[in-house]
Amino acid sequence: MISACSLFPEIEKVAGENTISSSDREFSITLNENFILISQDDLSPGTVLAAADLTHEKNAITPNINIVKTQLGQTFPNYVFAKANIKKAKEALSDYEEIDQEDITIDGYETILHTFTSGDLYYIQSYILHENTSYTVTITSYQDIDENLLDEYIKIIKTLSFTKEKEQE
Repeated sequence: MISACSLFPEIEKVAGENTISSSDREFSITLNENFILISQDDLSPGTVLAAADLTHEKNAITPNINIVKTQLGQTFPNYVFAKANIKKAKEALSDYEEIDQEDITIDGYETILHTFTSGDLYYIQSYILHENTSYTVTITSYQDIDENLLDEYIKIIKTLSFTKEKEQE
């Protein structure tokens, strides 16, 4: 284990990948070695992880991943929550163009892998509800993303996993 930033104190290096666990051990995700973590001090409110893939920067766009966590006052079926977020994106972005909606399972949660473009950007997004908390996982890249790189980014989103019971400190 090596230290990263205060939010993600544990990174386990395994064969070119970094498995990152949140400081509260609530979830982990595996990023490839090209990603570097962005300091907690530079994150927007609600963002619990952000990392950039500096090796694939193109046209002044740096592919990146972020996870936004939001406490909810009520619970919804995960799939319904995902559909609502997709509808919200369609309504909020005037230049929204849907690429695909694929039904997937992430750590036992049925959800949707949502890919779309807006402006010069390509978005890969998924939405998970875990214990009355929403997690929106987004990878942003340039529109002419290589198919192999796209597949690599989708695999990253699918590695998100939650600790079923939080560990006692």
